[in-house]
Order: sequence, then structure tokens, then C-alpha cells
Amino acid sequence: MPDSDCLGDVDPITGECGGGGTGGAGGYNYPNPPDTDEDLCEILKNKNLSFDYKEK
Repeated sequence: MPDSDCLGDVDPITGECGGGGTGGAGGYNYPNPPDTDEDLCEILKNKNLSFDYKEK
């Protein structure tokens, strides 16, 4: 990973990123968002037309 992609400090010995939640030891490995062809704006627009959805 290039230094410019690091969110934390770069270890001068190993050149690896530290901190920033990039996964590995002490971090959280965020999952990739699901691949979808659906337009989320259109889904929400359609849901907003539903009376039951508006009531929630």
C-alpha cells in the first residue's frame, strides 16, 4: 500500500500503515459494500410512495 493511501502513521522500518482502522492488528476490517445494479435513490422514492412505509 503506498504511503499516500495510509490513514495512520507509516512504520519507518516495515513501511506498513499503522492505525487508521485499516484492518489487521487492533483495527476493524470493514466489509466491501455489496455490488448492486439497483439505483438506491429509486428504491427509496418507490418506498416513500407506500403509505405503510410513511407510517413507520
